Amino acid sequence: MRGSRVQAGQGTGARVATGLLATALLAGQVVLAGSAVSAESPSVVATIKVGANPTDMALDPAKGILYVLGATKNQVDVVSTATNTVIGTIDVPAETLYLTLDTARKQLFVANGDETLGPGAITVIDTDTNTVKGTTPLVGSPRMPVLDSQSGILFVAQTDEDNGPGTVSMIDARTNTVLTSVKVGISPADPALDAARHRLYVPTSTPDLIDVIDTQGNKVIAHVKAGRAVDFLVLDAPHRRLFAVRMNGITVINTKTNKPTAVIKLPVA
Repeated sequence: MRGSRVQAGQGTGARVATGLLATALLAGQVVLAGSAVSAESPSVVATIKVGANPTDMALDPAKGILYVLGATKNQVDVVSTATNTVIGTIDVPAETLYLTLDTARKQLFVANGDETLGPGAITVIDTDTNTVKGTTPLVGSPRMPVLDSQSGILFVAQTDEDNGPGTVSMIDARTNTVLTSVKVGISPADPALDAARHRLYVPTSTPDLIDVIDTQGNKVIAHVKAGRAVDFLVLDAPHRRLFAVRMNGITVINTKTNKPTAVIKLPVA
């Protein structure tokens, strides 16, 4: 189970829409919290039964639709947030873990693949018809895709099945074809995108570095040492800060200089 990452709209990380906050993925359930008055004091308003082993969600606030990926039955449940009911299902390939929504082009990207089974792919779903309209092959096993909605480029980090250097593929969301690829460190994790400044931050385990990609020049321009293997990244673009969350700590990085500025220690469980 991957916790509570909920993507809203164009993948900006917003979590509140139409007064609802999808707070957790449980065993076969989605728990919705919200408040008609304030999102700062939410309470549980509904529990929705979905497919077994849900692993990811994506929210279209304009349509009032929540897409819930169920890994066990290899399907995406389509949930109406107006009625809090499942109104449809979409079959997807096996070994699927990530959803990324493109509301501008009315598409849902489903990343599937397992590094032990060979290269993965991006399955593209038409959200008007809730049908699969295409598949984009990849060279490795994908991490969470990140969309630059303005340029229409989907960035997909991939691990190598032979534990070699990773790859970030740039996919044209209009044609769903791979435009180019950039080599990065071993075992890349979920990237973070600063679309306005044309930078993609990719945590790797080589050795615990964050690769910085110039998305206009399509090349790695810096390596930032995070101290330990990074679990995930949180970008504060307005303040030029990147938080690299790792075991027992957070490395704070200045994205203007690409240098760590502080380490926040977390209590040991």
